[in-house]
This record gives sequence, C-alpha cells and structure tokens, in this order.
Amino acid sequence: MTIPARPTIDPTAVAPITLERVIAELRQLGTSDRLLGLYELGLEGCANQDPNQVTLVVMELISSLDYEYADIADGFRRVYEYCLQQAADSQLESVAFILQDLRDTLMRAITDSATSDTNVASA
Repeated sequence: MTIPARPTIDPTAVAPITLERVIAELRQLGTSDRLLGLYELGLEGCANQDPNQVTLVVMELISSLDYEYADIADGFRRVYEYCLQQAADSQLESVAFILQDLRDTLMRAITDSATSDTNVASA
C-alpha cells in the first residue's frame, strides 16, 4: 500500500491580493493617503463595473469618518450613503463622478497646503 504524497507548499508563491487586503493596507496610511487610495480603489471598481468593490470601498469610507467634526462627517456620510444606493442600483457613473470630484478636491487641498507651507517657510 502506498501513501499518497502530501501536496507541497511553494514558499515562493505569492498570495493573491484581495480587495480586503488592499483596504487593510490603506488603513495603515495617514488620512490623506488613505482617502486618496480609497477614492482610487472606488474609481477602479466603477471603471470595472464592479458594484461589490465600490460598495466595500464606500463602506470603508463611511467607517473612517471622524465624528469629532460632526457636521462635516455627517455631510460626507450622506454623500457616501447616496453612493451606496447608486452602487446597489448599478449606477456606477454617478458614483465615479462623485469619487473623482472628492479625489480631485483632496488633491488640490494637499497641493495648496504644500504650496502655502513652502511660501511660509521661504518668507
């Protein structure tokens, strides 16, 4: 009687990168980088017509809201909930428009802040 060979595990094999893993990695970043990464991930989901990806990203955006600034957080929550509704209805173009606008606005704020810091330092 022969014993079946055990399957060998290739130690050089790379585990597939899951959406959940990417989101977990983004949680380790600073606020601006995390938000930019989530917006990009959401836009990718919209481009790939993947409402599940879009939903997971928007749910992560909702969970990352800081209610220390309740009025602002509540406004973002309403926008994100609208995006969830649109994703559930497979209306990903409107979600992409919103996420792109949020991403671009954040990028401008980061750029303007860096420019202001440079101007103050050189004065």
